[in-house]
Amino acid sequence: MLIECSRALFRDVGFAIHTPVAAYAPQFCWVGTLFYDEDYDTCMILTNKETGFCVITKYSVTFQGFDTDVVLTAMREAFLAQGYEADAIEAYLSEGEDVRFVSGVEQSTLSRLNRWLKVIYDDIETPLSELASTFSNKKVQVNGNRIIPAEAMKDALAAGGKEILRTLQKILNLKIVLRLTPEFKVYRSFEVPLTTTFRELHTIIQIAFNWDDMHLHQFKVGPYRIGPVSEEKDSMFPSFWDEQEELDETEYTMDHLSKSSKKFTYIYDFGDYWEHVIHIGKRGLREENPEVICTGGEGDSPWEDCGGAYGYAHMLEVLEDPEDEEYEGFREWTTDTFPREFNKDGINRLLKGFL
Repeated sequence: MLIECSRALFRDVGFAIHTPVAAYAPQFCWVGTLFYDEDYDTCMILTNKETGFCVITKYSVTFQGFDTDVVLTAMREAFLAQGYEADAIEAYLSEGEDVRFVSGVEQSTLSRLNRWLKVIYDDIETPLSELASTFSNKKVQVNGNRIIPAEAMKDALAAGGKEILRTLQKILNLKIVLRLTPEFKVYRSFEVPLTTTFRELHTIIQIAFNWDDMHLHQFKVGPYRIGPVSEEKDSMFPSFWDEQEELDETEYTMDHLSKSSKKFTYIYDFGDYWEHVIHIGKRGLREENPEVICTGGEGDSPWEDCGGAYGYAHMLEVLEDPEDEEYEGFREWTTDTFPREFNKDGINRLLKGFL
């Protein structure tokens, strides 16, 4: 069962529930918010997304977490009060017995709950179960149609069906900015599965910026260093290894990043020192086995081995002045290279089927 929560309800119960990674059938989706009854007990009011059916129950949260059986028990009692067939009720609750909570609700559905709450506060003498039954037997607007929730829920239970329509995978949005001199703005944005390893991210960056992967590289994530681990480290670059053990880039994924992390860096070519700042964006859900997708970008990639950010700026300045004594040498060097222009479609063609 999936319950989409108002902010107040999610703050109260959402911490104890793992976020689902699936698309749910609408008859197994509910929207809920919390309120307090006349005894100041915490209560939850739910409405079904497909039928508009109403369920109200008291609940509590302890150090052991939230008992989701409270929700299933309240649904069973509300269904039985409507006279639904017991077998259909148990089949529905058995299929949706794994109760999950997510944050965020549609405003129109939340407005319906708030209208019901006003009735509850104005009629404190009537038991909550009776009020819920009253709400379920009055017409409501659901998906553009005026329906009676109790009748629609009866049909939904009789139809049965599977709770999970399809499995989804978690993805992460990344914006990779190449640090150059202030006059240049060069970045590439991606959606990547959370299962993407740092080794795979290295390859993605190489493709994105037209690097040729002929130099050393390393990720810096907070106090940690992540990169290719070999039996013998290159003694030419001791300052980059410090005395800290480097983590194996094939063993760590984007899912290892802390949810509070905002960015980390990727260094390519310890001589030219191309520094890429990787900004961590929102997490989301996509279809099963999602691809790595370039979603945007700007700016040309520098030439390999051109001397880093300042060397690149110098080369471009020289190439604008045919009278400069370095012009011919630079022009000859830069004419026979891989394309440098940002090409989202080209990047996505190279990444197709990468994972």
